[in-house]
Amino acid sequence: MEALRSAARAVKNSPSVVRKKLTGKGHKKLEDDWLNSRDAVTAGVTFYVKYLGTAPVVHASGSGCTDEAVHKIIHHAKVRGLKLQKMSLTVSAKSIRLVDMTTQARVDELPIYRVSYCTADERYDKVFCYISKNPENAKLECHAFMCSKKSKAQAMCLSVAQAFNIAFENWQEAKKRRAAQKAALEAEQERMKQGQNGEPPQHPPTEAEAVPTIAVGDESDSAADVARRFSDFVCFCIGLLR
Repeated sequence: MEALRSAARAVKNSPSVVRKKLTGKGHKKLEDDWLNSRDAVTAGVTFYVKYLGTAPVVHASGSGCTDEAVHKIIHHAKVRGLKLQKMSLTVSAKSIRLVDMTTQARVDELPIYRVSYCTADERYDKVFCYISKNPENAKLECHAFMCSKKSKAQAMCLSVAQAFNIAFENWQEAKKRRAAQKAALEAEQERMKQGQNGEPPQHPPTEAEAVPTIAVGDESDSAADVARRFSDFVCFCIGLLR
């Protein structure tokens, strides 16, 4: 958490091309203090891009891990003379959703925890890309998108970082609630046990002590992945300052 906040402070102190409100035709405005701009990202921030394609990658994250894949994707698009598919890409705390602009059909909706890395490419600075695991074959893939300008690619990176930050905090809060519920249940079971043994039961929890019952799913590998990969997103935030 502190690492990402440090990266955010670095972004705010960087040249105006990164600091300023990132605006442009076709996508929403991001506040200057992007780390604290929760509402927009929670609801979903939409960007309008062109889909370049996908290519396999070896590493899930790390500096330069998408360089070769992006180069291959762009080279393939140029050689084939492909007409790029126009898409809307919506980043929220839950997912990245892709919609075809021509047909309005949903192309994909990727849970945010499946994104292991994203960046604004250093060589092709109008290209935004992310790495995710294909759910069908479990292979890592890099998906690349052409933006209208460099600042939009950067804004998309910061939006994903904020979405990941919110998802991680939600996971932490849910974990605390589960722990509190478990402690309350164990205390109640202990009171019932004492009553069955003829011992005076301990006083039931007061209204202030009672823990509300909130339906929270069991901790999954996906949530654990969120915790493990949280710090990895710092690298592309710092990379924007190059």
